[in-house]
Amino acid sequence: LPLLIKLSGGEYLARFRLLFSVLLCFNIVLLVFSSARGASLSLLLSSLVILLVIKPIALRLMLKLSLLTLAAFALYWLMFVILPPYFGFTITDSIRLRTDSSYRFELWLICLDMIKQSPLFGIGPMGFAATPNEFSLSHPHNSVLQLAAEWGLIATAIVLFFYTKGLIAFWRLCLDQTVATERRMYRVSLLWSFLAASIYSLFSGVIVMPMSQLVGALIIGLMLAEYRSSKIALSQQAVTL
Repeated sequence: LPLLIKLSGGEYLARFRLLFSVLLCFNIVLLVFSSARGASLSLLLSSLVILLVIKPIALRLMLKLSLLTLAAFALYWLMFVILPPYFGFTITDSIRLRTDSSYRFELWLICLDMIKQSPLFGIGPMGFAATPNEFSLSHPHNSVLQLAAEWGLIATAIVLFFYTKGLIAFWRLCLDQTVATERRMYRVSLLWSFLAASIYSLFSGVIVMPMSQLVGALIIGLMLAEYRSSKIALSQQAVTL
């Protein structure tokens, strides 16, 4: 968001960059507090991929995020470890390291059984939620397995084909060195966000949650708009619905 503001809002909105950095810092605090292993792993893996394929621009973004992460850990330690005793209480599980799978493996096995039942066309949309399981969970916490189980392997292959095609096209757009640095940082940020969410969808239910669906649609829309604007000269663009 700070990059978006810098590109489109001029100096007025640029004043709020510090505020958004603080909000991002608090989000990382919540990430640590909630022991969200899937989200943390997704951020780490997507960061490594982006750093490997788009080094110069990604390195600058990575340094900024690393500084915010260090600040977030310091704030977390202050809020949940150092300060509580001064107010007469102690948070015993301030650092929680979970080692169980949170039923992920069991849910994935259920999905595989559903795929075996109807491999080509699936058991139908919302089929997993409609099928009772002993864990009382309505989604399998894996986007690809859920798609394959409910819509079938044919639909899954089509979706993954266009997903891969789009990802490669936008990655090539990020490598374009003829545009300004800020524009490249914006593109890399979009690709980074999209990749992190994609990896996270393999461990969580982000594809079925309204908030993450909305954010995902916004990011994909911004990526499509950026790709389209890069391919069509401004003088030739038409206002279309």
